[in-house]
Amino acid sequence: MPAPAAYPQLAVFLIYTLLQTALYTWLGRGLFRVVGSIDPWTGRVPELAFLVGWNAASLLGYAVLIATTSAIPVLPACVFAAAALHGVAHYRPRPQGAFPWIAERYRALRGTATGRLCAAAGVVFVVLVSMHRMWWLLGWTADGSITLGTSVWDDLRTIGFPLTIAAHGYPMRSPQALDTILAYPLGAFTVSAGGVALVPKFALQVILADVACGAAAYALVVLFAVAVLLSNRLMQWLVTLSGLISVSFNLWPVVANKHAPWFIALFGYFRKNGFETTVAWTPVYGTIWNQNHGIGFAAAVLAVLLFRDSRVPRFFVYLPALFAASASMDMTAMGLAGVGLWAILYRDRKQILAAAPIAVSSFLVLAATNALTLLGRTDFPNTSPFLWSTMPLYNIGVFGCTLGIYVLLLGLAATQGAVPRTGWMVPVLTGLLFSSVFTYYSIWYWRASLALHLLLAIWCGMSGERLRGLEVRRLFVALWAIGLSLGAGQVLSEVSIGYRFRDRMAADRREIYAWIQAQTRLHDRVAAYLDSTGVLAPDVDFLRTGNRAGNSTYDRDHPLVGYGRYRTRMSHMGEGIAAADYVVSWREAASFDSLLQACGAPVVFQNKAGVVYAVGNPCRNRIWSGLLTPQIAGWRRDWVTRHQPLNESNLRRDVEALWAKQAFAEAEKLLKPIIEKYPFSGEAVYLQAITLQYLNRCPEAILLHEQALANGYAEFWVRLNRGTCLVLLRQRDAAKTELLRARELRADHDGLNRLLEGLR
Repeated sequence: MPAPAAYPQLAVFLIYTLLQTALYTWLGRGLFRVVGSIDPWTGRVPELAFLVGWNAASLLGYAVLIATTSAIPVLPACVFAAAALHGVAHYRPRPQGAFPWIAERYRALRGTATGRLCAAAGVVFVVLVSMHRMWWLLGWTADGSITLGTSVWDDLRTIGFPLTIAAHGYPMRSPQALDTILAYPLGAFTVSAGGVALVPKFALQVILADVACGAAAYALVVLFAVAVLLSNRLMQWLVTLSGLISVSFNLWPVVANKHAPWFIALFGYFRKNGFETTVAWTPVYGTIWNQNHGIGFAAAVLAVLLFRDSRVPRFFVYLPALFAASASMDMTAMGLAGVGLWAILYRDRKQILAAAPIAVSSFLVLAATNALTLLGRTDFPNTSPFLWSTMPLYNIGVFGCTLGIYVLLLGLAATQGAVPRTGWMVPVLTGLLFSSVFTYYSIWYWRASLALHLLLAIWCGMSGERLRGLEVRRLFVALWAIGLSLGAGQVLSEVSIGYRFRDRMAADRREIYAWIQAQTRLHDRVAAYLDSTGVLAPDVDFLRTGNRAGNSTYDRDHPLVGYGRYRTRMSHMGEGIAAADYVVSWREAASFDSLLQACGAPVVFQNKAGVVYAVGNPCRNRIWSGLLTPQIAGWRRDWVTRHQPLNESNLRRDVEALWAKQAFAEAEKLLKPIIEKYPFSGEAVYLQAITLQYLNRCPEAILLHEQALANGYAEFWVRLNRGTCLVLLRQRDAAKTELLRARELRADHDGLNRLLEGLR
């Protein structure tokens, strides 16, 4: 049940959602009155004003954010723009223009029983998308635990991006790596960031209101699409349900033998990555996880619908097209590919010339908002976005469960010659191309799966309208209804995940999160120590941003600028602490507590679950001056001793950091228990040998070099350093033997050649 304090939070969410909806509608109405010479409000189509205002506010917010580098002026600028437009319309009225055909078609659908059913489906869609995070807002209690946070792993995007823009402005910094710039299009996050910047105490409510408005925009585009493109009421209803719910079915829960040859052939990826599902995105789950791509796709569809209406000024086509480019690089890239395919297939010179400026403008916005990535200025991620398909049967298996019902429907219609040759088949073919060329887990495959639900449904709806035989029509509708029932079951399963696997925690632990949210400033950097991984990690559930440090400095695949320098710094826990304003240490991390106490960080809050430390300049100065080097090395020794397996790359970074500070004795102390625990690690033994060389203990170092070589360490480096030790011990002949062997392995090493010249 919801906590008593949740009801005021829910009221704030509802009020802010209404205010954001009103702002979009007001701004869109003003644009129509000034540019289009019509009034959607008096024309009883405020939904069209809402959609146009949504695009306009996001683009205006983006421009204001870039111009001022701050999110604070975003909403005031939108309010001012709306007021100015209505002022111009009032004092300089223009002759009434022709009402758009798209609005007339939508208004006609809305007045029917089918239209009301479609609208109800849209409301259900908005509720399903919103509820996935609503448990957090409600503070749902059950089984002695309280919900706090989100079950969506990738909410670094939906929650984190508006937070970091609101707190730190433009250019956007990564929510969990604040010392880097995250090169990502921001169109989908500017309005929510502006709201968070103005009312940071209600950050969660503002972001969830924006999620609800985005879901409403997606649902409205689906309704406009069926109103404009279809005339049969039954087909309109079926396409609406498909575009909002899906016809996907997950075989994972119903197949008992997961090792059957056919299942392994189509879905055997689970053996490698633990991906226990046979479907990609449904519209609901895709919008929950990556809403910016969902609304980017919706905006692109809206642009096409407006482009087809000759009564609509081209300005209103540019707005959604440019917003799509500013919100989703992936959807826009596929959309532009679709425009190119359409131009090749249809060769309608007049329409191509009309569409070309819009396509070029979208490309320019796409290039501008992703310039750092396109110019190669980023140094992360390590994963290529172009992951070509190497297991086509996996692609087919996932596609079949996600969208296969549509293929059956089109096949049935094809037997009757009812499949139309329409321009809407072009984006379908584009999505199918991306779904077949790129692997089943690539960004392109999943984005295409989200978009193809509506696109394939539209094509199926057009085909259904052309069917003539009663029996065939009944079979067509029955097959579609079966698919929708399966899709509804899949969506209910996905939505229930938000409740069944929501982030639950004991009251004491939740109290620390609540303290952070209430007592720290929006721009404060907060991170919690995770002893299981040896990582100081920010968490969007704190509704704050920070720097990740320790054994893992990043765990996403975002394009970052400056990540190389960041990783070098943040691989060392001391730098991670210094880069935070508040550090949370849970009670199971005693050695980490002692490190913060030695740093002199005061305790600002504590309970049974953990301690919150405030990191100030005195603590940072102790770290940077090297006074905490022994304590950091002690923490590291303790952590390495207690955890498996040995991470040799992180160990080398830690040891090299101590070498750089000439803390050779501390490096020896760090390595000694590790070698005792991992005597067959060539890396650890070799690092200890070099450490002893720095300490002028060459006889011991030589023995360790021999052990490192026996453990499989690279022979060249062992021979080179053992020869160096022998030179220092004045054993010239033995040194020459070692160094000559090293030169056989690698003759171009300058330091080696200088040593050999000195032995002549």
